[in-house]
This record gives sequence, structure tokens and C-alpha cells, in this order.
Amino acid sequence: MFEFKFNIEEDEDSSINKSNEKTDASAQLQWLPAKHHPLSLKHLKVLADGAIIEEVTVGKTKIKYISLSSVENIALKDSLSTNISPAFKSHTDLVPAIYEGGLKIWECTWDLLKHLDSSNIDFTNCKILELGCGAALPAIYTATYGAQITIQDYNEEVIDLVTAPNVILNLTNHDVGTIEGDNISKESSLEVNVPESILKEMATKASLYSGDWGSFNTMISATSDKNKNSEEKFDLILSCETIYNPDCHQKLLNALTNNLKQTGTILLAAKNHYFGVGGGTQQFIDLVHKEGKLNVETHITNSEGVKREILEMHHK
Repeated sequence: MFEFKFNIEEDEDSSINKSNEKTDASAQLQWLPAKHHPLSLKHLKVLADGAIIEEVTVGKTKIKYISLSSVENIALKDSLSTNISPAFKSHTDLVPAIYEGGLKIWECTWDLLKHLDSSNIDFTNCKILELGCGAALPAIYTATYGAQITIQDYNEEVIDLVTAPNVILNLTNHDVGTIEGDNISKESSLEVNVPESILKEMATKASLYSGDWGSFNTMISATSDKNKNSEEKFDLILSCETIYNPDCHQKLLNALTNNLKQTGTILLAAKNHYFGVGGGTQQFIDLVHKEGKLNVETHITNSEGVKREILEMHHK
């Protein structure tokens, strides 16, 4: 059975006022502001600093990604783990508004990758956004077929130690380095050799952001409104395992709706229930219906145990 491991203390005698207390606590959380992260030499340093690389094949496409063990070693060694340290020290997947699970590649990521690979979507020159990206494998997959991607995760440490290195590994035509190892079943080391000029080239293909969805939505929407151009919005918005916390459903839905082109598509891969946290697909669907701005269709990707689904949404 799937269950989030999360770090929230709860008084055993508080069940009567649990709902009100949860709402009050959520309102008091200090969510991190949105921040843009240009690709830089520090992201190359992560790869050059003894990084262990894994590889997965999706259809005919090979995608490389930095291993969690490498991230842990680098983060702890360089004291970069202020917000993400609970993932290593307490082995927790979630501390609300501090660490939001971005280091782990969740099951629904593989569901969404398979869905994208089996689709007939032409990704060439598509503007694609992935919210709560973590390793960003779905967005990176589309970028290998010519998409221009914008990717966001809550923690900037995740962006710097996981997302950006993965972008560099996959989106440069330059020979990144020599990988020793065969495939996803084997960990391999990487010796990196990428000129700084290549980073500037990749910046035209990928934009990276950290921070809360509410703040990110304000930042991105302001750019679109300033330019008065619907082309600033996205043809396809992707998201995996991001609806575990019901308190964040509204701001996620706002970010999805406000940044989608009128003819665009949203693909959100998630479980029907997140034990220990409380969110799930039906709750999110109910909110979508209540808002009344999007049509939603459900694709079941796994019916055994905890059901996994992909919600496909379009503007009405």
C-alpha cells in the first residue's frame, strides 16, 4: 500500500477540532516565493563532482538522470540541504512548506512518460510547462522532441541538484561526457565536459523555477499579461503526484488554468488517494467541476492496489 512518510506532529486528543486546526495551520505556513534559476556552472559542478547517473528508456528515447544517492552526498557535503535535509535525516517525503518531496521519482512519473510516448502529440516547438517537476523526466522527454520547456519545483535545492543537472544531461547536442554503465539497472559515473556557451544555448530550450505555485502563477501570469500575448501561455501542462495535499489544490488549479492556452491540454498523473496526507484524484476532479472552467477526462493507468490515473483537462 502506498503511503507518504511525512513529518507533522498531531495531538492524539485533537480529533474534534482537527479540520479547523488543519485549516489554521495551513494558513500560517510560510510558502517559498517563486525564483528563476538560469542554468549555470554550479549545475555543471554537480555533475562533475562524482555524480552517479542512471538511465531509463521510454519507447525509443533514452533519458539520463542523477541518482538520489549522489544528490544526498553532494547536498550534505556542501551544506546545501537546509530545506531538503528532512529527506535524508528523517527519511520523510513531506514537511509542508519546507520540503515537498521533489527528490523522489514517484510512480506516476512512469505512467505519464508511457502516456506521452504512446500519444500522437507533435512536440516540435510546443511550449510545455511541468509543475512540481522534481527530476522533470516528462518535460525533458518532450524537450528531446523539440519542445520548449518551463519546469518548476518547490525547493530550489531540488532545482539546483536534480532538475538542472538532468536538463544538462539530456538537452545538449554537445558530448556531455563518458558514461560507464549500461542502463537503468546499473548506476554509472559521469565525467563532464560541457562548455559554458552550451548552457546559454540550453537556456533557449529550458527555463527553471522554484517556489510556491501561487507565487509562480503570479510571476508567470504577469509576464503573459504584460506582453498581452496568449502565445506566452502553454500548449501542454504536465504534473505528477502533486495533489496529495488538499490545501494546495486551489492554487495548483489556478496555475494550471491561468497558464494554459485556449487550445491547450493538461495531463496530471496522480493516485486516487494519498494515505497519510488526504488528497486524491476525486477531490481534485470535484474542485475542477466546481470551478467550471475546465473539462476533465480520466485515464486509468493502474487498477490494482492504489488506483493511479491521468486526468486530461481542456478549457471549456
